[in-house]
Amino acid sequence: MEDSVKEALCAVFATCHRSTSDKSVEMLNKLKRKNYVTPTNYLEFVNGYRSLLAEKRKQIGGKATKLRGGMLKLEETGVQAGATLVHFSPQPKPFWSRLPVSPCLIDWGKIMHPTCPTICAYVEPKSGRV
Repeated sequence: MEDSVKEALCAVFATCHRSTSDKSVEMLNKLKRKNYVTPTNYLEFVNGYRSLLAEKRKQIGGKATKLRGGMLKLEETGVQAGATLVHFSPQPKPFWSRLPVSPCLIDWGKIMHPTCPTICAYVEPKSGRV
């Protein structure tokens, strides 16, 4: 723990102990009831704080570990997704798409262009060869 945090924490504990003493005097004056503030009370307060701090550090440490693991998984997934995008990046068009002839439809053994009734090529009905 940093020195500045330790000093601030000591100041808070001293203020709590002093204010408890002040309230005990006030309680004695108003309610005529004694409340003793002893060094043992102070040490119990500090030990209770330490145990609570340890418990919270454990909880937050577990969540931080889980978060680090999740962020690492996201980073790995991003790298894998990047590799997948490179793998599935647009490939060059196949050679037949670069031909000057438009795609044709097969109709009764003949390949016909969908917008033109003229025959583009003849297909053998049984073999499917052009």
